[in-house]
Amino acid sequence: MSQYGNTLASDARLKILQLLRKAGEMPLNHELLQSALLSMGIRMTASQVRAELDYLAEVGTVTLLPVGPLIVAELTERGHDVARGLSVVTGITRHVPGTGQ
Repeated sequence: MSQYGNTLASDARLKILQLLRKAGEMPLNHELLQSALLSMGIRMTASQVRAELDYLAEVGTVTLLPVGPLIVAELTERGHDVARGLSVVTGITRHVPGTGQ
């Protein structure tokens, strides 16, 4: 993947964590996340969103549960910390509190 592609993926991963954090106790499926990302200007296919969710699960920031054709994601404690900028994980853009990033 190019440097540009890596940056986009890293940003999308942070946005996914932040969306899950804002959802609170409600887990979100990959289709809802895809729509939310699109509304933020991040254009991804369903398969790209699933691939990013797989990465986030590998690094311990989300848990995934297949429900029929959907993949449901729920934030872990580590995911909360990354979304808030309290922890850094390789491959996920670091959130800087107060910057909107």
